[in-house]
Amino acid sequence: MRTVSDGDVEVGVTSGEAPVGLGIAAMPLSAGQQRIWFAHGVTPVLMNLCRSYRLHGELDVDKLRAAVAAVVLRHAALRTTVHAGADGQPVAVLHSDLQARWIEHDVTDLGGTAQELRLAVLAQREYGTAFDLATEAPLRVTVIRTGSAEYVMLVVAHRIGWDDESWQVFLADLTAAYVHGDISEPLSSAPKQGGPGDAAVDYWREELSNPAEPLELPGPNGAVVPTDWKAARCTAHLSESVMEQVERLARDSGSTAHAVLLAAYSVLLHRYTHANDFIVAAPVPALDLHARGRIGHFGNVLPLRMRPRADESFRDLLARVRRTTLDGMAHQGVSLDRVVPRVGFSMATDSAALFCPPGIRCEKAAFESHVAYVPLGLTVEMKSGGADVVAEYLVTVLDERMATQLLRHFANVLEAVLADPERVVGAVDLMDDREAQWLWAASSGERFEAPPATLGDLVAERAAAQPDAVAVVYEGRHYSYRETNDLANRLAHWIIEQGIGTEDHVAVLLDKSPDLIITALAIAKAGAVYLPIDPEYPPTALRIFFPTHSRGW
Repeated sequence: MRTVSDGDVEVGVTSGEAPVGLGIAAMPLSAGQQRIWFAHGVTPVLMNLCRSYRLHGELDVDKLRAAVAAVVLRHAALRTTVHAGADGQPVAVLHSDLQARWIEHDVTDLGGTAQELRLAVLAQREYGTAFDLATEAPLRVTVIRTGSAEYVMLVVAHRIGWDDESWQVFLADLTAAYVHGDISEPLSSAPKQGGPGDAAVDYWREELSNPAEPLELPGPNGAVVPTDWKAARCTAHLSESVMEQVERLARDSGSTAHAVLLAAYSVLLHRYTHANDFIVAAPVPALDLHARGRIGHFGNVLPLRMRPRADESFRDLLARVRRTTLDGMAHQGVSLDRVVPRVGFSMATDSAALFCPPGIRCEKAAFESHVAYVPLGLTVEMKSGGADVVAEYLVTVLDERMATQLLRHFANVLEAVLADPERVVGAVDLMDDREAQWLWAASSGERFEAPPATLGDLVAERAAAQPDAVAVVYEGRHYSYRETNDLANRLAHWIIEQGIGTEDHVAVLLDKSPDLIITALAIAKAGAVYLPIDPEYPPTALRIFFPTHSRGW
């Protein structure tokens, strides 16, 4: 592995070709797998990728287990362990007979809420269990029987042998193996991974030079550096008509739905944070066609640099987001170890329907992992009838109210820019009419008519109405409105006798005390301007401020 460092960017490249076949063999890891292996040593649970599915129908559990074994046999990444070599660097070992961990449970004796709670506990137990990469396959499957023909399947995979594209391959191959009892010959362990070359290294060195400041997310804890990776999720829905408009704008602009949604996300973050330069982590599939149809870690997470400007149109921003994404994808294969984004964006397809043996209906279940890698991640899940937008957030950085509000405002931003792509970014409305009316009412308060009055008049009126009410409290001493008003009146008369009148400035050097309150009120009653001066200023400074002694200035 060669490394090129420049500022805050470290670029690493690994080359080598994994051997083909079923014999036990050692092989190098890709640069991405090496990063994951080292991250696993620090935060192992964060390396788990988890999904849950509900299966309806007469499932043959033994056939399903055999189908999982067949998928593992077909894909070498699922028969690979990783351990530290003699030099401390990770080494992958391909096995001929390594099996994925298989677990079965039966909760048919429970019903309703009790069963759902038990399922949630089992899911979190599996999701929160780290892999032992040196001895275990990077895949675990748990099947839980919930009724006579009802099941829940939990799938946990490790990032070192899995990427976003692997879910579709896994479920499609699982169907074939379940139905036919066998699938085609094992695939080679991995496509050849050549180095990205100097052009890719130079691209990222230039793109990530002068790195952007870490994005401060909205809310009281938005700038917190997370030490706890506990996460939660909330979801909003985009209608089918909205997604059709997204596709239409993508076609008209020569772009993609991914770029349109990412640009809208950038507008949202810009409007909330006023940041004009930030990085969004975006997973992308591998460009190597040899990786298609394989399970393994072939994709990349690109640090896409977003630079929205308030004075540019959304269409112009979309063009730059498209170019940034295409350039990033064209220069994949470069390790960017020191880039730590605070936000992420991805698109996904509901792949549950890909597991479709005759008589079995599969749908996504609601059991999710409770950890996340970035403080805020947005995933747009495409499905029939529109798309779900899922916000995954670290609870130490954002709360549910803020995350839900961000989702609502993302939908508003998207609606606004789809209706008028020429609208400038700074004029895109975050709030809908109802929310704007609520904010106006909350900020303006109850309307009432009040006659014009000076500060002196207001204090005098209160002194007449409630003379003994407490106006000032200082070190245990209470001053009533009558006493405060009388003292201020006497001092105001003295000020006027000194020739000070309307719009004259009166400097006051007093510490915080009742005397300061009474003096300020007296100056106001005299019609002059109260000018507080810090009494701790040195005399030389005061002589500069007040070179002459006069009745006012």
